[in-house]
Amino acid sequence: MLDSLRNTMVEMDELSTASGLLRAALDRYLSACFDIRKDYNQENIVGSVPLGLTDRVTSELLLVTSYEAKIQQAKAAICVLRNYIPTITPINTLPTEILAHIFELVVCLHHPNTKGKQSHSQTTKPPEYPIYLSRVCSRWRQVAIGASALWSHIYFSSTQSLNQKFLAQTNIHIARGGQWPLNVHIIDPYYPDRPLSEAIPSLVRFLAPLATRIKFLDLELGLNDIGCGFNRSILSRCFSNCIPGTLTQLSIRNRGSYSFIKAAEDSYSPGTLFLDLPKQHLEDVWLSVTTLQLRGYYPYWTSKIYHGLVELRLSFFKAASISEQQLVEILKSSPRLRIFELGISITDPLPANSSIIPVPLNNLEILISRETRRNELGSFLRLLAPGTKPLRMSIVNPYDYGFQNAGFCLVRIQNFFSRSNVTHLHVASLNGYSQTLNLFRMVPSLRVLVLSEFKGGSMGEIDLDNNTSLDSLCIQCSSGLKLNELQRFVARYRVQTLLLWRCTFDDGEVLDPDRLDLYNFCPVVKCLPFKELDPFDQWD
Repeated sequence: MLDSLRNTMVEMDELSTASGLLRAALDRYLSACFDIRKDYNQENIVGSVPLGLTDRVTSELLLVTSYEAKIQQAKAAICVLRNYIPTITPINTLPTEILAHIFELVVCLHHPNTKGKQSHSQTTKPPEYPIYLSRVCSRWRQVAIGASALWSHIYFSSTQSLNQKFLAQTNIHIARGGQWPLNVHIIDPYYPDRPLSEAIPSLVRFLAPLATRIKFLDLELGLNDIGCGFNRSILSRCFSNCIPGTLTQLSIRNRGSYSFIKAAEDSYSPGTLFLDLPKQHLEDVWLSVTTLQLRGYYPYWTSKIYHGLVELRLSFFKAASISEQQLVEILKSSPRLRIFELGISITDPLPANSSIIPVPLNNLEILISRETRRNELGSFLRLLAPGTKPLRMSIVNPYDYGFQNAGFCLVRIQNFFSRSNVTHLHVASLNGYSQTLNLFRMVPSLRVLVLSEFKGGSMGEIDLDNNTSLDSLCIQCSSGLKLNELQRFVARYRVQTLLLWRCTFDDGEVLDPDRLDLYNFCPVVKCLPFKELDPFDQWD
């Protein structure tokens, strides 16, 4: 240890001495260059070139280039040393495994959203964060290239021009990912630049040997697939080569017509996408899926794919529906659900006189039913019995009395809140503060409230427990807000953080915390610019 310290001190002295000599030499060299340029300018050099000047200038330019290269090498060495010093770059003191895990989290954040609400269709190039990370410094490059999981995301497209961009990067990812399980994203843009029939063979050939390692299959299928040839070929190829037990996440978003997915030997029925695969093979491959996100294409509701799920998203799609009994059976088959989104219609309600026991979902943490019709919301919620875990929930305004039995539906909604621990609630299209107050009465454990397309109006009289308070109130995409009513609401509920995004006053002015003077009523006030992305996009 002492020897190493002494060596370091000697090397530091040598570096200091060499740096001083170099600085003096560079000053002298620069002065010599300026002097000779001054003495031999264009006016006095014409017709009288000193002997040897041409050769000297030519060789000196070559030498300067070599000096530059050596200076760059010295700079690189010092930069590497700088990155090793904990007081300057403390992140590099982390063990390789932890740094690699941080990289993985960063990369995951920058891959397109796959919750069924964000489209890949405008993607023109795959995310390049693994490559960016590998170019920061030698230490990060070593960690990034050695972390196979960073390179597990690969992209394909149905278009030739887009695929050329994807495939170049895909080859790098495959080489650096080794045998790590793959996250495969297949995108069918709105306007392909060549017929789909030409895209299928090359894409299928490239994809076939990789399908055995697919852990997450993410497909966005488009309107351009006449006769479903592309969709059928891609799904068949992916599932045919999948090894049972490997596929754990499946996301299919279809912009075309609503269809069920069936095996080759199943009987024909209209509106069905037939795959050239045995039914048992499909069920074996699907059985290991724990995260399922569907929009437009659905395996039949009796499939084993709906068993043992921890995340199920049945996003909104016109004409798609599920019977109430089928929904109950799916919920019973996945008792460990953590995330559940229902956006399709519920049909064939159970008889009014039937005894319905809510399905226990003790692990449920996120529940999304923003697209559920108001007259179906109560019927849907009566099927669920969340546990004691804090629940984050998104719904549409439940106080719409424009349909039959609206009051009865509201009672069912209230019963759901009473047996749940809803701490975060996102509600769309509430009509006034009175409806918001009623929600408080139904959701006593509420800590964070998000209001979208909120119609403020007058607050009226307040009759609530003095202990009622909110950690955060977020209002977005709302117009016609009244300043004095908002101030009253914030003050009455002792809101700790107020966040406003894309909101305007009743006079059309954009909300500004300085103008509002809301700091007198709330400790933290944030007014996000209109151009900001949705702050709640990752909320659920």
